[in-house]
Amino acid sequence: DLPTEDFHLISSCPCWAYISGSSSTREKRARLTRVVMFKQNTIQGTCNCGQWQVNVSVEKSLDDLNPRICDCDYCKAHPSAVISDSSMKIDLVGGKAIFDQNGDRLAKFYRCERCGDLLAVGCFIGGVLRGAVNSNLFGAINHFGEPIEIQPRLLNSDEKLERWGRLWGVLNGV
Repeated sequence: DLPTEDFHLISSCPCWAYISGSSSTREKRARLTRVVMFKQNTIQGTCNCGQWQVNVSVEKSLDDLNPRICDCDYCKAHPSAVISDSSMKIDLVGGKAIFDQNGDRLAKFYRCERCGDLLAVGCFIGGVLRGAVNSNLFGAINHFGEPIEIQPRLLNSDEKLERWGRLWGVLNGV
């Protein structure tokens, strides 16, 4: 359920709303976090500067998605908490993305060129770009399950690809 405090309808359409944070959060992020109200498993967010919009739909309930926090040196230097599900569809709409590769260079970490926020991590598996999205892009919305720490650095390349093929959704727009 959405909290009743700081909940505001946008225009007369009951389908769209946003949850506002403190004024300092609002000023820092300079964006609104939007939630699609008519479908519990659809959510939208943006990067910090607003250049990229992220649209996610998934068959699972959002509270069944546990943000995963990787403990490798790269991810500690670029904090994020990714969510994914094999039924997830991630659409990124915006400007120019840059990417980094880490470790075994299997996956690409897509970032906003302007603010540097991690948008998603992705890899071609079976000819399809599959990926996980940064849950931090959804701002004050905390409808996700409890975060869990992961250690993909302990898996070999084949194990990573097999795991990602089971857990990651379809990634579009990068």
